[in-house]
Amino acid sequence: MSLVTKRLVAQGYATTEGNPDDRRNSIVRLTDAGRAWAHDMVRRITRAEDEAMAALMPEEQEALVSLSRRFTENLIRLIDDPDLKLEEGA
Repeated sequence: MSLVTKRLVAQGYATTEGNPDDRRNSIVRLTDAGRAWAHDMVRRITRAEDEAMAALMPEEQEALVSLSRRFTENLIRLIDDPDLKLEEGA
């Protein structure tokens, strides 16, 4: 189980159970407290993103958005590329 999952379980934000279809994997479910925590965290992140963007000059905002779109397009293209080698050094 990953460190993040262990931490969420220890804090009461998630539960785990064995996967009956694949014993090598576990099913992780958020508790009610976990859903509330995630909701609050998304709101905090969204507000922080808005404030960070507002701190940029308009031309900086445009450049960031433009480069982010280009990066995302390149990433999608590479993810969809069946010839992409995932091994190190490839």
